[in-house]
Amino acid sequence: MTPEQRTRKQIERYRQMTPLQRSQIGMEMTDLARVLARTLLSLRHPTWSVEQVDREAKRLFLLEAGLSEAHLERIGLGEPSDDA
Repeated sequence: MTPEQRTRKQIERYRQMTPLQRSQIGMEMTDLARVLARTLLSLRHPTWSVEQVDREAKRLFLLEAGLSEAHLERIGLGEPSDDA
């Protein structure tokens, strides 16, 4: 089966799911992305505390969601300091 055929088959499976099933998959994928982000941040910054890693992961997800750096500054999630 080609990649295109697999993609079409997966799309068809999604179309057969209920909205709840699709939402559950989306939430699971989001949870996995957060775990991966925290893991990568921990590896990149081994001296950071769990709280620092969590804060930076949250900041990166909010940036990806479209919040500006200025808005993140206002809510206390600006750029981490070098020792953060």
